Amino acid sequence: MVITHLGGIRKMIIKRSKKEMISLTAIAVLFFVSIALVESFALEPNTDRPGMDYSNFNIDSNPSLCEQACNRDPNCLAFTYVKPGVQGSSAVCWLKNGIPTAYPDTCCDSGVKDTTPSSMLGAGVLNPSAAAGVSGTIARMPDLTITSASVTSAPIRSGDLLFIPLQITALNQGGSTTEEFNVGAEGRAIDGNAYGFIYIVPGENPMPDPRYGVDVRGLAAGASKTFDGLLVLRSQPTNQALNPGTRYTITAMVDYNKDPDQFGYAWGVKESNEDNNQLVVNYPT
Repeated sequence: MVITHLGGIRKMIIKRSKKEMISLTAIAVLFFVSIALVESFALEPNTDRPGMDYSNFNIDSNPSLCEQACNRDPNCLAFTYVKPGVQGSSAVCWLKNGIPTAYPDTCCDSGVKDTTPSSMLGAGVLNPSAAAGVSGTIARMPDLTITSASVTSAPIRSGDLLFIPLQITALNQGGSTTEEFNVGAEGRAIDGNAYGFIYIVPGENPMPDPRYGVDVRGLAAGASKTFDGLLVLRSQPTNQALNPGTRYTITAMVDYNKDPDQFGYAWGVKESNEDNNQLVVNYPT
């Protein structure tokens, strides 16, 4: 019975026209591409990625369980697994809807979801449209990144605030976009308690909440834009006196979740690569 059944299927396939066979080939290619694009993680042992949390829960002592929870949730872009004994007797899994800055810390293991389709197409996976005989070209997705960030002069203290002159250059190395996105930064004193992510640029439109940086309305393919502004820091926690410190770590960001250290939501431009939107610099270098 099995042989007869398979023979019938074979006859049906042989009778199909060439056009139908091309369509079947396209479907098969799309199927295998969809399998290849399953999200993957590169586990970051002894690494903390604080901020951008939207969910947390106790979990068994296994970081792969936290990774699996993130993988099942389309809103999750990264996770941090806090080891038992750090935030209680149980391990804690923190799911994040952005990709916060990574810091070395034995408290935790972290990971970032990789869903980049371009990496699969560049690794020998056939272009589905080409396999189906589809004419025309596929529009390139934008790819926003930070090419440079630098402190242009010494930080300035004014009362309980610290102003860091900061220049940021953003580049679109993909296809053109007319969508709205933001450019900003997060900074902290290494040897003090100053912290903040308000980035103000004279002459540029701020986001409705200034913590979210500068509001940018589109960027052409291959174009870059430089912003000269001030990164504003204050004491953290805010009920302590400001200790401005003398050494700083600054993360310049483009098209990022709105609030690096509180609940926020994913937004902005859909890019071909969502993992290159940050650049970390130290001052003094």
